[in-house]
Formats: sequence, C-alpha cells, structure tokens
Amino acid sequence: MIDFDDGAKRYVKSYEIISQSYLEADQNVMAQTQDGYFDRGIIKRLIKKKKTGKLGYIVEKNGKEKWYPLRFISLTHEQAEHLPIVNNNTEGNEFLLNDQFDY
Repeated sequence: MIDFDDGAKRYVKSYEIISQSYLEADQNVMAQTQDGYFDRGIIKRLIKKKKTGKLGYIVEKNGKEKWYPLRFISLTHEQAEHLPIVNNNTEGNEFLLNDQFDY
C-alpha cells in the first residue's frame, strides 16, 4: 500500500515502483496544475528555492518554464519506460541542481 502526497492510498505492484532520487533533464513528465489536473512537460533542471530551500523542477510546457515542487511531478508508464536506471543506482543526477535559484 502506497500513501501518496495528495492523501490517496493505492496498492502498487513492486515493478511499478521506481527508486530514483531525481529525474534527469529532458525527461518527459506529468506536472500537476493548481486545479489538480496533469499536463505533459519536459524537465529542464532541478533547483532549490532561495527563500524556502524547497527542491523542485523547472518544467517546460508549451514553450514556457515553470517551477514545480517535486511532489507535483509524476510519470506515466510510458514515460517511466525511458528512465536511464542502471541497477537502481541514482549517482550522476546531481548535475541538474542549480542551487539557490529564484523562481
């Protein structure tokens, strides 16, 4: 049983769980909007907000970039199939972090 950030609970098969610290730049994702819907986008970079210290992704949708908290990003099965996972090792993803960026 998985408890999701939005309070939902669901049984998930073990092969559906991806253990990865951060997603790579140019990864296609689903970004949750304020109204609760999900739109397709592309990760551009991972940044930490100066004021709050919160991590999030800059996601490009329709040519515009916007910051999303990590918990607002998800993947479809199709998008997850393209993840560069090797032995569940997440080393090398640090290059995305543009520390202390205002958004």
